[in-house]
Amino acid sequence: LGDYFEGIPQFYAQTSTVVKTAQLPTDGTIEERAAVLKNFLETDPDLKGHTVNVIGHSLGGLDARWCISVLHSTQIITLTTIGTPHLGTPLADWATNQVEHNGLWYWLFRLVGYDMGSRRFLRELTTFNMKRFNEMASNAYDVRYFSVRTRAKFNDGNMSWLLWFPSFWLEGENHYLAANGHDGMVPFDSQLWGKEIAGSSEIDHLAQMNHHELKMMSQKQDSLMLWQKIYENLEAEGY
Repeated sequence: LGDYFEGIPQFYAQTSTVVKTAQLPTDGTIEERAAVLKNFLETDPDLKGHTVNVIGHSLGGLDARWCISVLHSTQIITLTTIGTPHLGTPLADWATNQVEHNGLWYWLFRLVGYDMGSRRFLRELTTFNMKRFNEMASNAYDVRYFSVRTRAKFNDGNMSWLLWFPSFWLEGENHYLAANGHDGMVPFDSQLWGKEIAGSSEIDHLAQMNHHELKMMSQKQDSLMLWQKIYENLEAEGY
């Protein structure tokens, strides 16, 4: 689908802010990805020796929390997470069960090129394992934590058809975490960590990154507004 953060670095660069995007392994564990993030911050010519404000989307928010609390990064002074499964996601419960029992859906996904078994972070995102994660990656006293939560619905035209399967499953499962909605991947109630900012936006997990493929309505302005509110919050908080 192109760049992960579609147009967001350029959007922020208009403020003359130094903006860098970390490239993390897509199949690694949270611990492995966090180590790559820490190394990136310590070695990038524009970032090493400086404090930074990290904005993490989805799994990236957990990588950053591990980097701060367990790997003891001293550079990160604020962390803003978007659509991050801080309490886990039932989708990871389902995927892990499929892998462990060689389920039908596991093999169907492999046929179309997606091997859930190779995504080693999936097991970590289960609702059970995230309880352990939160105990180990508790908040650092000298770091500020913010979060953004969103949710969307097919009936409202703001959910991409690329998220049809996970959305259909989440709504059919009636899991307690998804009682207040979801963004197509992560339950709304799992996305809160630290101070909530920007209010809840009616955009899906892909639109959080400014991707709007296979959707009934365009919400590019809503996506950019969300990122603008994140910037304004950091500015108002003195960062």
